[in-house]
Order: sequence, then structure tokens, then C-alpha cells
Amino acid sequence: MRALSSDFEKWNVTNWTAEEIMPYYERLESYDNAAMVVPQLWSNNDNTIRTKRRGKNGPLKVIPAGGQEVDPVAPAFVSSCLAAGIPLASLGFNDIDESKRIGAGYYEFNIRGGMRDSVAAALLGSSSIANHEGDHDSSTIPHNLVVTTGATVRKVLMVSDENSISKPRPLGVQYITSSGRLHEAYLNSETSTGNCARISRPAEVILTAGAILTPQLLANSGIREGGSITNLPGVGKNLQDHPVVPISFSITGDLMEESSTYDDFTNFETYLDAVEDLEWITSQTYSNRSEILDASGNLGVFGTAGFSSGAFLASPWSDDGTPDIQLTTFPRILEPHFIKKILSNKDSNYSTSMLVTVALLSADGRRKVSLKDDTHNIESKYGTDFEEFYQFKLPSITGADDGEPYLSNRDVDRLAWGIEQVRRVRTFPPLSLKTGMETYPGSTISGSSLRKLIREEVMANSHWCGSTQMGSHEDAVVDERLKVRGVQNLRILDAGVFPLIPNGNTHSTTCAVAMRGVDLILEGDQ
Repeated sequence: MRALSSDFEKWNVTNWTAEEIMPYYERLESYDNAAMVVPQLWSNNDNTIRTKRRGKNGPLKVIPAGGQEVDPVAPAFVSSCLAAGIPLASLGFNDIDESKRIGAGYYEFNIRGGMRDSVAAALLGSSSIANHEGDHDSSTIPHNLVVTTGATVRKVLMVSDENSISKPRPLGVQYITSSGRLHEAYLNSETSTGNCARISRPAEVILTAGAILTPQLLANSGIREGGSITNLPGVGKNLQDHPVVPISFSITGDLMEESSTYDDFTNFETYLDAVEDLEWITSQTYSNRSEILDASGNLGVFGTAGFSSGAFLASPWSDDGTPDIQLTTFPRILEPHFIKKILSNKDSNYSTSMLVTVALLSADGRRKVSLKDDTHNIESKYGTDFEEFYQFKLPSITGADDGEPYLSNRDVDRLAWGIEQVRRVRTFPPLSLKTGMETYPGSTISGSSLRKLIREEVMANSHWCGSTQMGSHEDAVVDERLKVRGVQNLRILDAGVFPLIPNGNTHSTTCAVAMRGVDLILEGDQ
């Protein structure tokens, strides 16, 4: 999901307009719909795939919507949405005409060779697949890149000269290995314990630990409200997510039979063999497309994300007509967030239920990262041989203000409206003919009871962002060049810098911001 242009306008940060950021989505993706058959619902509609502003040579593989095996609930859900008067969205939800995001449709996915094409896999993974498909040149991986695994960074080592007018600067980082020992790595070659090439500009430390851990690393480093290095009251505040509630229905008849592959795990070995075949085929100097397609055909449901469809809706409380509710459908209760919760309902039937998640895209509610004190963030223990080892103590997530509810009344109203929209859609065919009882939360839960349930049972979507927000106001943690305020040579390039959460899933926007951050680093202090 790309952010909407209006998302960046709401950020209101210099040099972070939609015109400046949207091109990074193109640079990120390798999008190929040449061999794709347009799904039937879109075949005679104006909302088919448009390739304008779609990247062809980026590192992240993008499977067009409907370009993989589509789960059986997806066409039934979209058809029922249309019958209920909800429009057909653009295929993939990422049309340049952003008004076409509103409606029901199919999602796009980052999948390569039957596996999720994560950033790590795309940039540091199998170069043979990347080179074969022409998506990016693996030779761009720098020769002086050193990746240390089994290590947890504890803090940035800062130095501050009280007699100097210059800002504090980083010397390096302190980290804890998997064996529980403390280590330090330094920026400059003359103080480093490893091999570090000399660089032509002042060395920087770049934090990308995410919206939960990056604020804690700053706090450990003396950068927080009342910090010993610099006072930044915004560290850990403004934490945002897409709060979500579930609703599930039993499936019956043809739909249950069509989705039976989701209950059959005997095909997993076939999937693993297909992944291995694809890796071998694409590693060859010459391989034809038909071999790739044949092997891809054996991936089955395990080579997909497990779901296909959703909808973006503008509730009556939407400020500007942009969608503020996102629905995502699953042919089974596959989302780990909800399995335990729904299973705890003794009246639910987990094995034969479909799931719809209702997410709020622009919540008024905020949370915060409750930071551990530096002196209490690391725990020292003794092992069996009396050798000291250390453990990193995690921060917690709390309400933005003590005693205040997480969601506003408007937030609860919008989520309740989203639940009712799903219930309304289900009364139209084909879902009305292929589903049975509401297995969670239950059709008797409505009105004030539903609102009470939402407030008590709302779950995290793990789309965390905003806790080290960008800007020039008092609570801003980084400036428009992603530099941590009050210090030098320290930047943040993760979702924590978003002033406001994007419209839809946050992964691609996190990548776009990080890629722009790389350009800012390379530009230097211009």
C-alpha cells in the first residue's frame, strides 16, 4: 500500500511533499503485469491496472493484484460489496487516481519465488534470483558492509565537550551479543576494534530499530526528555497504529469446500520442493519463463499471502472524504493477532470461519513508548561460571496520558460503523448464500454493547510509527533531514519519523522514507 498524497500534505514538513516522495515508491518496486490475466470483476471495468508510475527495476518484487492464486473468499466478498452498493476499487488500490482507492478490491503483495520479498531478502539475499529477473544489480552491495547477527544494540556512545560550542556527537554504539557480553563498535578507524574504511565525510550513526526500540535507544544514549546529552521531550510520544477489531462468520457449502486447501497441510512439502526448484532454475545462466511458471504453479496456497481481498471505506466521520476504515478478509482465521482471542470464545468455530479485520486508518488516539531509565534498561546477571552477562530490558507501550482511554469516542464510533458495514455486506449474495452465523463477536453484540467491546478488545495492528516524529515543533525529534535535534551525526530512518500514520499498511512508506533518507545522507549538508 502506498500512502496517499494527502498524507504527506498533512505532515506539513519542508521538502516532504507528495511530489518529492511519490517517486520513491516507483524506485522501490519491480512491477510486472505482462503475463497477468485481469480478474473477471475488473475485466470490463475502468479500474484495471494502470502501469503509469509503476517501477520496473526496483529491489522489491511486486505481485500485481490477482496475479497469484486468489483465495475463494475474495471474489465472494468483493461481489457482495458491489451488491451492497460499495464501488469497485482500482485493482491493487494504488491507482494514480487516488479516489479509486475507495471501494472493494484485491491487494498487491511483495512475493518472490513463493516467499515474502522482505527488504533484507531483496537487498542482501540471493543475488542470482535478482540478477536473473533484472530487478536490481547485486553488485551495489558494498564490499565494506559488515552484518553482525545475534547482537542487540543497547545505546549510542555519545561524547560532549562542555567547553565546546559544537553539539554532542556519536563515537559508536554499545551492543550485547547473544552470549550476554557487552561490546563497543566505534565510527573512526583509529578507535575501532575491527576493520573500518576511512570515509570522506563525518561518520554518522543511523538508527532503524523501529518506532518501539529506537526511542529506547535514544533514551539509553541520554537523548530524551531531561536527557543528559540533550533534552528532547518528544522521544517516545505520538505513537500511532491502525487499531483493529475482528469479525468472523462460519462458511458453508461450496465456499467451505473451495477453501478446504487452507485446512490441508499435506501440500507443504510440495510447496518447499517448488521453492527449491525456483531457486535452482533462476540460478542458471539461461532459463526460460515457462520453467519458472511451471515451478510457480506448484507453490499452491503456501506461495501466497494467504488472503487476497479487502476494502477501503470513508465513514461518516471522515474529515476529507479519504478512507478511514480498511477491511481485510481471510478465508480462515489466519491472523495470529486474532486466533487466541477468537478461540477463547467457546461459541466460535475456528476451523470453518472466515475473518474480516476492521482497521481504523486515522485514529485520534495516541499511545507512547514508556521508556526505561538508562540505569535500569540493562540487567546484569551471573552465569553458572560466575561470568557476568547482560540482558536488554524492553520498554512498554502505554496510553498517551495516564488514565485516559486509548480511543476517542469518534474512533469507537468509526470502528463500530466498520463492523456494521461488514455485517451489511454479508447480507448480500454470494456471501449471504455461503456463510452462516456470526461466530465473533456475535450478532447480538451491537449498539452500546459493541462500543464497549471495541474499547475493551481493540487490538494492535503492529503498524507502529510516529514516536520520533519529524518536524520543527517542540515535540519533533528529527528535522526535515532526519537528523536528531540537539546532536550531530545521528539520524533516524524508520517509521518513527512519520508525523502521522499513512492511509493503509505502512511497509512501503517506511521503505520510501528510508530510501529518501539515503539520498539525504549522500547529499551531505547542502
